[in-house]
Amino acid sequence: MPLLPRGGCRQAEQVRRELGLGKDRTLFYRRLDEVRLVCLDLETTGLCPERGDEIIAFGAVAIEGGQIVWESCVQRLFNPGRPIPPAISRLTGITNAMVQDEPGFGEAIPEVVARLGRAILLGHCLHFDLAFLNRKIKARYQCQVVHPTLDLRELARLLYPDLGGYSLDRILTKLGLAGRYRRHSALGDALATAEAFLLLLNDLAARGIYSLADLQ
Repeated sequence: MPLLPRGGCRQAEQVRRELGLGKDRTLFYRRLDEVRLVCLDLETTGLCPERGDEIIAFGAVAIEGGQIVWESCVQRLFNPGRPIPPAISRLTGITNAMVQDEPGFGEAIPEVVARLGRAILLGHCLHFDLAFLNRKIKARYQCQVVHPTLDLRELARLLYPDLGGYSLDRILTKLGLAGRYRRHSALGDALATAEAFLLLLNDLAARGIYSLADLQ
């Protein structure tokens, strides 16, 4: 079992308590235009956490009452503990110099999970982000994210079966949002996903889908 970080048992209990808020079953039955959602996105050094790829940026924005909560917007950079591949720097704009004085992601886990709270988590290909998050949280605190989730990619697949592809760029173009936010920026992608989701609410309602329970 890994050693607890500085702050010990008290910090670990705080992390577990914050993550436990995601077990609220009422989240499944509340209307999506009323419930709190947190849209998140990560930038990483690669695609595989099992092979040692690391988180270099975390972006998140909350949605409440069917509206983006602009003051909730956050982006944090992290030092991956190794050089960022040049291709990743070109894609994300994040350089080694930008993260050299930043903490590693593990040190910021309490701050990150505190931003989740009692909410449905939203993202595009959210399983990718959760794989990185859960690997880091498990290694440090022996627990994981248990929140209900919504994936923009799967929603678009349901609503637009003839779209021909479900990349974030393709979805944003379909919805008239292309170019509004900086792509491959953690906060930019989180905002783009959040705004796209809000545009889909009417289409979901037209199918009688008002809650996560309706979707499932």
